[in-house]
Amino acid sequence: ENLPFGDSSFTKIVCSETLEHVEKPEEVLREATRLIQPNGRIVITLPNETLINKVKSLIIKLGLKKIFAGRYQMSDNMLQEWHLREIDISWIRNQLKDKMTHKQTQAIPTAYFAFHHILCFERPGH
Repeated sequence: ENLPFGDSSFTKIVCSETLEHVEKPEEVLREATRLIQPNGRIVITLPNETLINKVKSLIIKLGLKKIFAGRYQMSDNMLQEWHLREIDISWIRNQLKDKMTHKQTQAIPTAYFAFHHILCFERPGH
């Protein structure tokens, strides 16, 4: 669905922890690239579900789920909770490769233990 803004309306767009929750993430990215101005930047954040699920699995195997989750009803797998699909860095880069330049990827909290990723893309100028 097109948002009610003209082409190239924004210099910056942030899509934070969203793509894994929508039915058609490729359309979200298509719309973002339509809306971004030349030399504008799109910043996308996403969870590292592979690592998160491995940590959850370890917590469950060690019998520590109740200690970590408290009263929260933690699922055993992210796809069982809120996410419709798993989105990873390569999928995003592939979706944007023809329209955007990948400028940077940052792992949070560290590259060795990245629970989340932040990706920055720039639309080439005229």
